[in-house]
Amino acid sequence: MMMPPAGRWLSLTAASALVMLASSDTNAFWNTKAPADWTIEEVREILERSPWAAVSPTPRGAALRMHVATAEPMREAETRERQASRYRVEPGPNFEEYQAMLSEGHSIVLAVYSPGMLSISDAVESRSLEHDSVLHIGRRSYKLVTHFPPTPGDPYLRYVFPREVKPGDKALSFDIYVPGYTFPERHVEFDLREMLYKGKTAY
Repeated sequence: MMMPPAGRWLSLTAASALVMLASSDTNAFWNTKAPADWTIEEVREILERSPWAAVSPTPRGAALRMHVATAEPMREAETRERQASRYRVEPGPNFEEYQAMLSEGHSIVLAVYSPGMLSISDAVESRSLEHDSVLHIGRRSYKLVTHFPPTPGDPYLRYVFPREVKPGDKALSFDIYVPGYTFPERHVEFDLREMLYKGKTAY
């Protein structure tokens, strides 16, 4: 698997650690305010600068936003984001299928904001996404179960993995292939000990 240049990789890891340390405060707005009262600025903050979120730089300078979409606060943030959207585009049947899968409670989903990529038509890119995307939890590894491509009403590429967190696990570590980027192989890690929502671990 091709890796980004070491400097960019290290700076992303360090930045993510700082964000998590700064965002684990029990007085953070997502622990003190009802989701219906979150402002659009607070929604952007939780989607980009919280223990459930990560922002990865790209060679062209446009940040690649990622978050653990199955965590309750992120589901609430996405709902508020859709409510505030000026376009009011209906998510469609693809999103309804995704919501049905969420309700079963058997998955961990990593979402990548991909508004410009409404399909994955290249067969090689599609195979790479399916075969090179893995969730690591401790020494265990889990292959991608399925994925949901972005649509005009839901601009997230969603990676679906088994929900296999066990007592004592400390982190969710994702290796994913993101089509359409110069360095498509991305690594992002989330500290389960920091992912606290109203006193409980949320993922």
